[in-house]
Order: sequence, then C-alpha cells, then structure tokens
Amino acid sequence: MGCTRLIPRRVGGDGALMSSRAERGILPVRFRNRRRRSLAPLGLTLAGTCYAWALSAVPAAAQDSSFLLATDDPARSPSPFIGNGRIGVVIPPLGIGSSNSFIAGLYENAPTDVPRIAVTPAWNAVGVFDGERWLDSSAVLAGAVRPYRQVLDMRSGTVRTGYDWINGKRRTTVRVETFVSRSDSQLAAIRLELTPHFTGPMRVRFALEARPPPRRLPLATLERADPAWRPADVWYPGHMVVRSRAATRVPGGARLSLTATPQGRTLVLAQAAAVGWPADLPRAAAHTRDAGDPAGVEIAFDAAAGRTYAFTHLVSFATSATDSRAPARASREVEASRSRGWDALAADNALAWRRRWDTDIEIHGDPALQRVVRSMLFYLLASAADGTELG
Repeated sequence: MGCTRLIPRRVGGDGALMSSRAERGILPVRFRNRRRRSLAPLGLTLAGTCYAWALSAVPAAAQDSSFLLATDDPARSPSPFIGNGRIGVVIPPLGIGSSNSFIAGLYENAPTDVPRIAVTPAWNAVGVFDGERWLDSSAVLAGAVRPYRQVLDMRSGTVRTGYDWINGKRRTTVRVETFVSRSDSQLAAIRLELTPHFTGPMRVRFALEARPPPRRLPLATLERADPAWRPADVWYPGHMVVRSRAATRVPGGARLSLTATPQGRTLVLAQAAAVGWPADLPRAAAHTRDAGDPAGVEIAFDAAAGRTYAFTHLVSFATSATDSRAPARASREVEASRSRGWDALAADNALAWRRRWDTDIEIHGDPALQRVVRSMLFYLLASAADGTELG
C-alpha cells in the first residue's frame, strides 16, 4: 500500500505536527494555509474533463516524473485543459486549431436561455499547409499522424505536442508548445516548430476567430425537460459576438486584434496577438486579413528539407470590466511580452508554477495514484487566480 506524505506550503499553529502524524497514518492528510481558499468559476466549467483525462493518460516514460500526463493516442477523448485562474483553454489533439477557451467571470445572457459562461473567440486558430493540403482532424482519422505524443507537464502548466504529419510523399515534423502564463494572468502563448522532410512551398496561418453560436434550448422558459436530451444538449457554452477585428504587418511579424461582447451583455473583451517568424524565412510573403472573419495572417515560404522553422503566437486579453480602454491595454501588454522573448516568458511561467507546487501530496509505492492526485491538485491550481489561497 502506498504511503502518503503532505508537503505544506505555509504552516501555522500545529501544522507541522499534523503533517508528521498524517505521514504515519494517524490522521487524515490535510494542510493549513493562512490565505483564503477560493476557486474561480473557470474551473467549474472545465474540471469535468480533467479527472477522466488523468485516468486515461498513459504513464510517461521511465525517466519522466509523475508530474507528467502523457498520451500517444491523437484520437483520445477528452482533451486536457490548462489555465491560470483567469484564462483557460482546452488543448486540441494536434496542439493547434480552434478549441474552447474561457475567461473567468465572462458570462452571456441570451434571450430565453439561462446565463452561461461564454466561450471566447478562438485565439489558438493556427493552421499548417504543406503545399498540398491543410492539416486538420481528418489527418487523425486517416492515421496520418504518427508517431504521436502529447505531454502535459503539470510542473509548468505547459503542454507539448509532437508528431509527424504524413501526407502522401510529404512528411512534416510538427512540434507545438502551449502555456497560459501563471506569471502574467493576461497572457497565453504558442510556439510552433515545423521541420519539413521535403523541399517546396508551405504556408502557416494564425488567426483570432469567432466561435459558432450554440444550438440553444429555451431553458429560461421551459416548464419541463425532455427525457431525450443528452448532457451536451443542455450544457453548452455561451456565445460572444465579434464587434471589431484588425490585422497589420510589422517588421518580422504581424499584429492581430479583435473585440467581442457576450450575447445579451455590454462588457467588451479585447484580444491582441503578436505573431512572429524567422527573419530569414526563405522567400517569405505574408498576407493579412481582417474583412469578415477571422482577423489573421498567412505566411507563405519556400521550405527546405530537414530545416526547422519556428513561429510564435502571443495573445493578451483585457476586458472593460477592469479597463475602459481594453483594446489599447491588450495591445500594449502583448507588445511588452513580445519584446521580452519566448524564453523569458516561458521561464517566468515555469517559475510561477514551481512556487505553487510548494504544496504537494506525495504517495510512495503507487505511481498511478500519484499521477491522479497530482492531476487533481494541478486542476485546482489551474482554476484559481492570483490573490486566492490556491492561486
């Protein structure tokens, strides 16, 4: 049987004695903390997927620690999510592509429906074109994604996804790293690395784009439920209406921006993205788009076999609830983040997460249970904003 040991973050009173006695199995394990314990509503929306994903994740390689949740199945379900208590996002199997993302406290109020937390316009709408077709979920169904590995590193709140995309005679190695910053509650980041094993034209697309509206039920006026309804028929996220979008070229990259309001409300969410690519990208030609949906940039270049090309996509968020000039604030903050560079941003995020792991529960002799318990702690921490006891 495993042995459980608690590592308290801050101990007061008889906390040290209780940890020691719990280690011997005399008392239930618990910890004390002087800060108020409070969870952001973000976690209540996303936490339904975390436990099932932790159970379905395969054990990481022998040299990996139990802080890693890994899968080698691109068709698995559900997908993991990461967050910082303010921003949360579901990580798509391919590491790129639009997926549900939420901002804590951002609710809509559509006519005849009940209030719902709103899904934000997608900020991870990234696409890759190998000269013949775009990479999408059909590649998973066709078995064209192999070998595949996606790893959630709970120590840093970072997901790394890697695979080869095989399209006929064309093979491209794809590496994606994603985090929602724990050190900067307004920031989310994606790094995409492509290594084509062929020579020829490629394209990469980055966008901020609206999410489709849900198929609604008039739950605010219904007198009885239909027994045929499934959970997905009732539990769907709310919608945000895009109000403005812009995309411009800058030296070495592009800037994207989008504003949206939750349906039935006046609060404004502003998203601003800084997209960067190598200065020596061969024969690079970038085209922006902001008419209609989405606000995006598409970069075409001539790829050389065996060479790796890295792209970064940084996104800042601001709302009119905290700043009446939310679009300007989001733009300023993403520009400040871009000027610091990927390595500095990733290091700050990892350090902030490491500090939160000062609190831990260690279980000796049962690695599978250790992963499950740490995944529970991780998703609590990922759902708690700064200023709360867990955050």
